[in-house]
Amino acid sequence: MSTKIKISNLSQEVKDYFSNIAEFQLDSAEVIQLIDSDYIQARQSDKYVASGAVAADTLTLTFNDASTIDIDISDIENTTVNTDVLTFNTSYSETGDESNGSVYWNSDEETLNVVENNTILQVGQEFHIHVRNNTASPIADGTIVMATGTLGTSSRMTIAPYDVNYAIRYIVGVTTETIAAGADGKVCTQGKVRSLDTTGYTSEYNTEYGTSLTTSEGLVLYVSPSTGQLTSIEPTGINKYNAIAFVLTDHANNGVIYVRYTPHNENKFRTTDQALAYGTSVLDLTGDTLTLTKGDSSTESVVFAYLDSAEAISLIDSNYIQARQITYNTSNFVDSAYVTTQINNLIDGAPGTLDTLNEIAAALNDDDSAYATLVNLIGDKDSDFVKSAADQTWIQSQQITYNTSDFADSAFVLANTSSVDSAFVSGKSIALSIALG
Repeated sequence: MSTKIKISNLSQEVKDYFSNIAEFQLDSAEVIQLIDSDYIQARQSDKYVASGAVAADTLTLTFNDASTIDIDISDIENTTVNTDVLTFNTSYSETGDESNGSVYWNSDEETLNVVENNTILQVGQEFHIHVRNNTASPIADGTIVMATGTLGTSSRMTIAPYDVNYAIRYIVGVTTETIAAGADGKVCTQGKVRSLDTTGYTSEYNTEYGTSLTTSEGLVLYVSPSTGQLTSIEPTGINKYNAIAFVLTDHANNGVIYVRYTPHNENKFRTTDQALAYGTSVLDLTGDTLTLTKGDSSTESVVFAYLDSAEAISLIDSNYIQARQITYNTSNFVDSAYVTTQINNLIDGAPGTLDTLNEIAAALNDDDSAYATLVNLIGDKDSDFVKSAADQTWIQSQQITYNTSDFADSAFVLANTSSVDSAFVSGKSIALSIALG
């Protein structure tokens, strides 16, 4: 880090003193010589600055021999610091007496604090807007405020406490200090707001919901649809999305809330009165009358007339209807005799137990595939018959085999008929012939 200070006018004595300090660069031999304590002592100055003090525009340097030099610093025009890293004292403890514009390390929040008059901005963790209280009364710390306008070319926003009945409502945030009437101050749009009384939210919540909380810490705070200010009671209906803060510390004087408002279009949900004040028309339907109330409070009404039968008939153009009619005569319709004849033809003399579709279905065992079932059964029987007829082994096993020894010839007959007369033989022969065919 290098510091350049331009001083246009110093006393000649100071200039002479600093001009006697030689500027030098060390080479390796000189570095070695520096190790020699005798060399160092021989080159030490007997006079050095022991302390310094600033009073008004004068810097007083006090040397080790008690001599002093006063330097007029009123002509110091500019100080430039060129550095890659600017390091703050991380062990610094806040005193509360830091002047406006001071920047120092906050070891508790681990960020830089910037003193803004009566408020402190924590860099990277809070967002503040510089505003003007454009009302005739002070706005207390921790108040939800809305935008009311600007200060022209300065573009500074003017604010007022949030009013649910205001024509154009735009919530800016929560004040982070008390802002006097007509004075400037800060509004927090995101971050911590301190030094508040947050104890009342506990009893408010317990009364509404029948609970027994002992602290407000952890409660969500909303924009009250009735007062426009912080409440722990969650609104209902169109206002239920108005969460704006979270209680971090429950304390009567040093309470802390974290603010982060997610805005919606508050103007979208105006009441009729608010809409009229803003110049918006309102429609109202009562009975058969539709009334339009304009932004200037003038009205226009339309009455809906209902038609009776006579009026409805008068609206019908008979020629138009007749031109589009379709004419039918008796030949286009059937009578009961025709229907009966067709049914009888369908039954066609079927027996009484089979003259309805239900009876026929019952006879077929309610089988919607009866035909296929019969065909399959017949096919199975045919295949069994063909198979049996084609089985030659089976056929042969059923045959009876005869040979010539099983029959009698004439010699056998003659040999066994010696005791039979011709009449007997003749009778038996005839009978055998008949038997053998």
